[in-house]
Amino acid sequence: MANSTIRRQAIACQLLLAGFMLAAGVSLSSTVMAVELTADTPALAQSESLAAGQVTAFQGEEVYGLEKFSKSVEELHNVVAVEKVSKDNEAVEEVSFIVAGEVSNPGEYSLSPPVSLLAAVLTGGGPSSSGSLRRVAVYQTGTLLGEYDLYSFLREGRIADDFIFNGGEQIVFLPCGPRVAISGGVKTPAVFELKEGEMTLAMALDLAGGFDSGEGSWQVEVTRLAGVRQIIAFSADVVAGGDVPAFNIEAGDRIRVLRNDSSRPANVYVRFPENVSGNFSHQSGMKISDLIDCLRPLPENIALGYAELLREGRSDNRYEVIGISIDVLLQQLAFGDKSNDFMLYPGDCLVLFDREIFDKKPVVGIEMPGKPLLLVDFKPGMTVCDLLDNAEIRLPEKGMRSVVCRRQLNGSRLEVVRLAVDLEAVCRKGEQQNIELQPFDTLLVQY
Repeated sequence: MANSTIRRQAIACQLLLAGFMLAAGVSLSSTVMAVELTADTPALAQSESLAAGQVTAFQGEEVYGLEKFSKSVEELHNVVAVEKVSKDNEAVEEVSFIVAGEVSNPGEYSLSPPVSLLAAVLTGGGPSSSGSLRRVAVYQTGTLLGEYDLYSFLREGRIADDFIFNGGEQIVFLPCGPRVAISGGVKTPAVFELKEGEMTLAMALDLAGGFDSGEGSWQVEVTRLAGVRQIIAFSADVVAGGDVPAFNIEAGDRIRVLRNDSSRPANVYVRFPENVSGNFSHQSGMKISDLIDCLRPLPENIALGYAELLREGRSDNRYEVIGISIDVLLQQLAFGDKSNDFMLYPGDCLVLFDREIFDKKPVVGIEMPGKPLLLVDFKPGMTVCDLLDNAEIRLPEKGMRSVVCRRQLNGSRLEVVRLAVDLEAVCRKGEQQNIELQPFDTLLVQY
């Protein structure tokens, strides 16, 4: 019995820390399996993600085109490597150019001719996470030659109006424009960048390839962040092949598309400790407080300081995780404040935790590429250096990037903030970077 209890606590801690990291938009390795969607998962809804009071909903989700770009970059590097070997003994004058701006690998490059704009763009590794795929400017001796949209490459395999470089060109990736996430029943669910003149629902659905079936009726819903509240900005049924209602979308909007299917049960779900689950019929206009009322009286072992609401809707098929403080929410409602009593969607799943996890078994975690989440018992005054020592992890000398993910209360929402940490400085005993940890902090290490 004791071993079983310890194992349940360990699983609950892993799920809890996985939720914190997913809410921060962090890509996990093994830990994500605890909350990753499967074909049998009944969740069918949409959500917003908050972090430190700002919308960071698209971090970690698939941005349209980046996967194809990364594969094309790898293919180009292989081709260049083969050509270099074959031409080592030939006198070939290479074409030089500069790639700058919001790009993965800025710098000056030289390639054997002919060099196209596409080859030059791929040589620089494509845009960074904050770079644009829709606005790439090319200059020659300070004169703008043109601005290019790389979505044409993603759709047609070539850049419209591509040309051959003479040498000395400068490619500048401009900052990314407004983005929206489109999920559900579309041909290409992803995060899309929109240009001026494309900020309409019809244009956004067209970028996603339209509905994934040319028949039937579809529910289209746009959720938007208004202050600290999530609102439904638009909801309507659209017939495949028919006109999409006129509606202007905004940066950060989430567009959710579901096929209208009367056979699909409209339920919300609750997962209790000990892996006990329950479901309740979803009612129109149902809010989180209504679901909590259905659960009253809550068992004494339930932690009221932290719960998680899991929602489908991300383009990478992972749940959105919304952290909730039940006791703070109930206090707000008692004083008439309904600002954080957000709407539930069919398929939402409320995960409740055992309060003993928080009261008696606080932990901190460390996550490294290709390795499972490692949990370490928390001790008051514990620092990043102490965590590394306790985990007995040897870090590379250079190239380390890391953040500490920490939960923070914003109203009744428990959000995740990301604190950058210079591990090289920590390893050199730099006290300024050796920050003090809090229970359930997670150190994420990237190379």
